[in-house]
Amino acid sequence: MKVPFLSHAGTKLMALVLAVFLWGFAYLENLQDVTITYQFRFTAPENLQVEPASVEFVAQVRGPRKLIENLKNLPVTPTVEKKITAEDLAPHGNADDIKLTLEVTEADMNAHRSLTFANLPKRIPLTLRRMGSVELPVKIRVTGIPEAGWVYREEKSYAQPSKVSVEGPKSLLDGAVQIETREFDISGRNASSRPQLELATRIGGEAVRVSPESVRTYVAIERQLEARSFEIPITFETPGDYPY
Repeated sequence: MKVPFLSHAGTKLMALVLAVFLWGFAYLENLQDVTITYQFRFTAPENLQVEPASVEFVAQVRGPRKLIENLKNLPVTPTVEKKITAEDLAPHGNADDIKLTLEVTEADMNAHRSLTFANLPKRIPLTLRRMGSVELPVKIRVTGIPEAGWVYREEKSYAQPSKVSVEGPKSLLDGAVQIETREFDISGRNASSRPQLELATRIGGEAVRVSPESVRTYVAIERQLEARSFEIPITFETPGDYPY
């Protein structure tokens, strides 16, 4: 007895549909979800500083069981590098301080194509600051009070070198007038000294880079001089025949 061709075709089609269904069921059963903390690091073009330089991102990841297990067993926090391009900066021109929002997508994750990220894309606000360099005079910063009868002479104190190179955000350096040393305590002192003092690494609460990092100083402490007024009677004696 001959079996009609269409009967065979129908059976094969049903078998194919069943196979696809079973494969899909097995694939879905093999999928897992996991929460992984990533470190996003941002790099900016030369002479620009990005803040924050990195942020943590808690990603909701779904994928095949084996890949998910590999993610769980990573010995360190996975890092994603994201470059800020000239195209990102174009709308801001040559501004010294730039605020922009950078979008991180699945393409930036460099992950296996079978992995999906439920909370991507993510928009991250960033601040970029144009960097500059200036020469600033050094100011010795002292605390405390010398021994009684002695006084600190700021006008006679000095640093060598008297000026240093300071690198930092250009908008900050444009208004800077000096760079201070670390505090030097003169409490109870009764003599001048020549300490090597480190320079501050912040101006107005913002980080800067200083070169050299320390200077030789002369801290002048001298005996206090007092001025007093005295009334001294003066008597002039003249000859009797003096005309005046």
